[in-house]
Amino acid sequence: MFAFLFAGYETTAHALGYALALLALDEVEQQQLYDHIKDVLQDQEPVFEDVLKLTRVLAVFFETLRLYPALSELTRYVEEDTTFLVPAALSEPDAADFSTPGGEELRRTEAFVPQGSEVRLDLLALHYNPRYWPDPYKFQPDRFMGPNWPRDAFVSFYAKSRSCVGRRFSEVEAIAIITLIIHKYKVSIDPVKFPGVVGESKPQRRERLLKSANSVTTTPCGAIPLIFTRR
Repeated sequence: MFAFLFAGYETTAHALGYALALLALDEVEQQQLYDHIKDVLQDQEPVFEDVLKLTRVLAVFFETLRLYPALSELTRYVEEDTTFLVPAALSEPDAADFSTPGGEELRRTEAFVPQGSEVRLDLLALHYNPRYWPDPYKFQPDRFMGPNWPRDAFVSFYAKSRSCVGRRFSEVEAIAIITLIIHKYKVSIDPVKFPGVVGESKPQRRERLLKSANSVTTTPCGAIPLIFTRR
């Protein structure tokens, strides 16, 4: 119950705020999402059975979490002695060349990690790695629309046996809220509370609007001024 109330409430609330802001900043993506929702619901109120059909809504949620994961890093402890392959410098004598399934040549060396060691995974580095996510700074929900997106490079809900116990609850909650809002309202940025800046690019505007801090979770530094206009 504690995990659902503490971990589930704040993290999902922030993720939904980021998602609505990203949609407000990108009218094309918002229109595509609205068209998808309208096609699935057929002007009816959503029911639980619609959740699996609302694939683009889930894609928007996942892409939001890729850009703004709830935590910037994960900490784990090694249960047994482990040897990793890590990037090696060209001059490192013990390094060896490896080929990825995609044919990329990589130079690797072994790194021994003893039992009990603390290991930290940098989520932002993984989620913004162009090897897995082309044009990583772009808000692009289509990344998650097909079956072949890199699941091991998306760890907003942790991974494998240590994955978040509330993941499915969070997904259904986010799908329901985003669907209900976008189906009935067009979301935009309040031009009075957040005026544009001459010469500012779209990425710069997004960075200014969604400047974040890492406290317990990733949190917007200020209020996100949105306007909801009835469709």
